[in-house]
Amino acid sequence: MKKIFLTLLLAVTTIYPQSNDLKENYRILILPSKDAKSEVLRDELTSALSASSKIQMIDRDKISATLKEMTLAQQGVLDEASAPKIGKLVSANKFISISTNANKITIKFSDVETAKLEWSRTDKNVNTLSKELIEFIEHKLFLHNMALMKSPDSDYKVTLKSSKQKYKNNEEIQFTVSMNKDGHLYLLLLQSNGEIITLFPNDDHPNSFVKAKEMILIPDKNSGFTFAAGEPFGVDVVKAIVSKDELKLFKTKKIEGAPFSQSEVSGEDALRGIKKITTGTNPKNWNSSEISVEIVE
Repeated sequence: MKKIFLTLLLAVTTIYPQSNDLKENYRILILPSKDAKSEVLRDELTSALSASSKIQMIDRDKISATLKEMTLAQQGVLDEASAPKIGKLVSANKFISISTNANKITIKFSDVETAKLEWSRTDKNVNTLSKELIEFIEHKLFLHNMALMKSPDSDYKVTLKSSKQKYKNNEEIQFTVSMNKDGHLYLLLLQSNGEIITLFPNDDHPNSFVKAKEMILIPDKNSGFTFAAGEPFGVDVVKAIVSKDELKLFKTKKIEGAPFSQSEVSGEDALRGIKKITTGTNPKNWNSSEISVEIVE
């Protein structure tokens, strides 16, 4: 019995928007630092993040002007606890704090609306941290936009479940999918590098058509494969798309030694392809759902 290890990282929150307009970027505020060394690092990080088309940095002059106008500098607003307040004032979606200790640099990335810490790393090299943070932000935006791909007025309902919500390393994972009407099913595994694996249809089930209330198991008992929880540890995301008519989401290539296939496009290209198809489809005739599972060491 062969094992396929899940290699996804990052959580996604299911939302139910009234439209599926994609979010172009995140507006990010980097908090002013308390020491000269951190201010230099702040400049370096700002320059690195500005190179990504998915990131819009809040101008430093705007931050200073806002603080001065609102006299917030005297109110202790520049710490992490009160950062969401200034973030909202300058229309930021996320905020970043930088701190140093000896030769180590710590960067924290948090949400303005919820004040929740979403990413934190410590390293000696700011370039290493910048690269990891950019990858995290771009993938988070990718997952956010994937979650927008829903049709609130659809006649279709799709139920997607995993055998457990939390898995230890090397535990087997199984997904079950069903829908309320006959239609075509596409089950996608969203990897942390932006690549997409098609779990269904596959070599064992090449036909995407599924009967109403038919229970699809991935992998099933006859497939000769199992999914096993493994590194990197975190929260993994699976998305199901259902449609009355067959969809050609994107070209795929066979994964050697496995019954699944991999999309030849990733990230934003995949999003545009799915959006183009769903925009041209009657909203009542398609829908989607996604779940996340936590994998712990």
